[in-house]
Amino acid sequence: MTETDQQPTEDNDDLQGWLAALASDAPEEATSDALAALGQRVRVGIAAEDARPLAKLRQRPAWQRNALGVVSLGLVVGTTWAAFPREDMAHYPLARLALELGAFVAVFSLCLAVATRGAHLPELPRHWTYGLAGAAVLVVAAVGLLPPAHSHDPYVSQGLGELVSRCGLVGVVLALPVYALIRLLDRGSSLGALAAASAAGLVANTFLQAHCAITAQAHLLLGHAMVGVWLLLGLLLLRGIEPRRGL
Repeated sequence: MTETDQQPTEDNDDLQGWLAALASDAPEEATSDALAALGQRVRVGIAAEDARPLAKLRQRPAWQRNALGVVSLGLVVGTTWAAFPREDMAHYPLARLALELGAFVAVFSLCLAVATRGAHLPELPRHWTYGLAGAAVLVVAAVGLLPPAHSHDPYVSQGLGELVSRCGLVGVVLALPVYALIRLLDRGSSLGALAAASAAGLVANTFLQAHCAITAQAHLLLGHAMVGVWLLLGLLLLRGIEPRRGL
């Protein structure tokens, strides 16, 4: 052997010491009883998951669940709009209405994707979800800040009284079951409740925008856009009552 083939004695001693340390840190071999108990807990967890509502649907790939949500929103808004269209459609520009509803649906799709994101995927940065929740409110507020689409609206704004308008109440009542449904489709994603509340608020606002003929800015900001804010505030309240539950 040449001089380069010979290993220094001190290196061999260090290697042996390192291997011995690894062996001492290795976990003890699991016993058959421990493995059986673990298997039983896994089976119980699977059975409990299968017994939950919408288990079969929740097991579908995320893109299928998201597509179902978007299609369902389109069908509900489309069918009700066909039966009870806005009373001012003769004056409201159709292209503008389509863009407004399209913006709501686009942000809703993002919120739904986050809400139904699989727990096995890498966790999204928290500020992404917080920013998306803010965008869900801002996109509705932005529509409310636009100049009125026409001047044929006889409605007289109630000022701050719009906070308790009928549209706001209808929006919250509509959003709550949507929120519950999205949570049933959630596989345990991080910040899923926050994304679900944002998505539910957008569903309510899509419905309101398709049916409410009031164009007053105060009504759109304090009656429509506040629906998403009320949902987020309610979620924060629940978070304070149950601090161990995630948003």
